[in-house]
Amino acid sequence: MFVIGMTGNAGCGKSYVCRCISELLCCPVIDSDTVCRELMMPGQKVYEDVANEFGPEYLCEDGTLNRAAIAEKVFNDPEALLKLNSLTHPTTIEEIKRRIATYKEEGYGFVIVESALAEDAGYREFCDELWLVAAKKENRIARLRDRGYSDEKIASVMASQKQQEELDMTKYRWVDNNRENDRFLLYHQCMHHLDTALGRSVWRKMVGKVSVAD
Repeated sequence: MFVIGMTGNAGCGKSYVCRCISELLCCPVIDSDTVCRELMMPGQKVYEDVANEFGPEYLCEDGTLNRAAIAEKVFNDPEALLKLNSLTHPTTIEEIKRRIATYKEEGYGFVIVESALAEDAGYREFCDELWLVAAKKENRIARLRDRGYSDEKIASVMASQKQQEELDMTKYRWVDNNRENDRFLLYHQCMHHLDTALGRSVWRKMVGKVSVAD
């Protein structure tokens, strides 16, 4: 199995790129944010840890974590963010690894792991490559505005993330997502990256769900 870690800044279009490449490769996508949300539900260890750390004022009436309130707190409190990450990241990583192993047993040749924090969270340890979804700053801002973000929130989000211009691009396969909804361009880039990494004849045999015996 070949594991692609898909990362990028807010507004770059990671989810759209993941969907397109998933369709091309007929493979599953593991969204780290979704995994983390599931682990923060009542009855899960992460829920207990976060609830104990942040206190009852960060619980909703039904007993679930008030994720919006927690997000607002950690956004303005670096120490609280570090603490939250220390409680959520290790368990999230272990669950992602478990799901990758399950997909491998089921016979998938590829799996995509989507995460905004792939480099800093140690995803290189279990991803064969990290692919960076890149887009110009003005395009990322426009997309965030379309999602309803205020200019103030956009500025805060971008200030909180390491921008693509600061990254060592030699550590990534770069996926250009400046052209809106251009599946052909994304397919072409994906095929080029896999040709380079694995060879065309190799990766095409890996596409889709196949028999484990194969």
